Amino acid sequence: MPKIPLYGEGAGTVVQTPTARLGPRATDVFAAPGQALARAGAEVGRVGSQYAAQKQRFDATKAKLEFDFAMAQKKEQTDNFVSDYTTRAY
Repeated sequence: MPKIPLYGEGAGTVVQTPTARLGPRATDVFAAPGQALARAGAEVGRVGSQYAAQKQRFDATKAKLEFDFAMAQKKEQTDNFVSDYTTRAY
């Protein structure tokens, strides 16, 4: 049966990682890519939120314009009908 080194040396279950023995400057080198990735993720989230808000405003404006255009067309048709009817009546 293989011998488990930690128990065999009486170290318990604590594992000393090699980075724990490095100075703060060296550990910053390992932490920098993770921090950069976290900043990039936050920026992607911010841009995504802005895009969603812009898209929502665009859709609302587009729907309002389409409604206004449809109402203007109906008003024009009504005006044309009234004009034709009054012309025929005379």
